[in-house]
Amino acid sequence: MAQPRKSGSRYYSPSAPKTAARRSAGSAPAAAAVAAAVSWPAGGEPVPVAPSAGRVRWRALRSTVPAYALFAAGYITYITFLSAYLLGRSASTRTVGTT
Repeated sequence: MAQPRKSGSRYYSPSAPKTAARRSAGSAPAAAAVAAAVSWPAGGEPVPVAPSAGRVRWRALRSTVPAYALFAAGYITYITFLSAYLLGRSASTRTVGTT
């Protein structure tokens, strides 16, 4: 019988029973293929686009763009410092990742 190998700080055996996550990992490509096959006909023919349809109306967005930029800056700052704080308090990687 094979000896368990050390991976990080946990021991595991190659002959360990498969968990639900390990069993379902093999079905993900099959599920993606089924989803692609089912949704493929929904694409249909491309709709012609008018030449002026690609223009951006900046005047209409002048109050929205700064709001999104401030939200993004705040979110990035919050997540960065929260992660650093939790790691400084010796939180596990799983705790930091789920927070």
